[in-house]
Amino acid sequence: MKLRYTLDPSLKRQKIGEIHTRMGTLEACFIHEKDWPIVVQFLANEFGANEPINHALELRPEDTIRGFEEQVETKWAPSNVSIIAIRNNELAGAIINWIVPVDRSKKCEPAKIQSDYGELIKQMRSEIDDFTSNFPKVIGVIGDLEESVPYYIPEDADRFFRIDIICVFMDFQGLGLAKFLWNLSLKIASDRGISPVESICTAVATQKIARSTGFNSVFQMPYNKVRENGQYLFQTPLIDGSESAHLMIKNLHQSENIQPC
Repeated sequence: MKLRYTLDPSLKRQKIGEIHTRMGTLEACFIHEKDWPIVVQFLANEFGANEPINHALELRPEDTIRGFEEQVETKWAPSNVSIIAIRNNELAGAIINWIVPVDRSKKCEPAKIQSDYGELIKQMRSEIDDFTSNFPKVIGVIGDLEESVPYYIPEDADRFFRIDIICVFMDFQGLGLAKFLWNLSLKIASDRGISPVESICTAVATQKIARSTGFNSVFQMPYNKVRENGQYLFQTPLIDGSESAHLMIKNLHQSENIQPC
């Protein structure tokens, strides 16, 4: 039985756009605080297990849901810049964004591939109290890349806009919805006066969208170089053919230069 994600029709959401497709008109709205439980379930079921990097590590929806809930509380909801696409109160897609503060008192280091991620993953397991699933492996490796973002953005930037997750429900794939949500996110960043926009693109599809909207890949992490305690973490290529994760940056104010690889 195909899952459905029905949102509360009584909630007043702020509409920020719409897209006309062969599946009808989809409205884009900021995520209401009371939408988050359904959005989290949607992400766990549709993204948590199916995103190529997660699929490679055989993640289950239940492996990701607690981590997503923590992200909602500490990052996603407070920023209030994430978007859902809706048709007749049914969730068609979501793009999860947040505004990341930059601590310029810390030294900025370029991204690098660690010789072994075992200790990082062990530390992450302890931090999130997850000693059984593979979820800490994903957030340990990707989190290490995220730490390097300040190196690649203008030195006077005290924050940047992160596109964290994009997920489209299977019925609405192939309609241009992902790129529509991506472009809306860039507009929101601009409206908030934020120039640097960053996304770690682990799948071929998001890498293509990022490049088509003017992002540059400032660092590549080949999956076949990632080890945990001496063992390769991924079998490559991933299910979608991807060979590397890409740290991608766009400065909306084009006069600002991006640090090269």
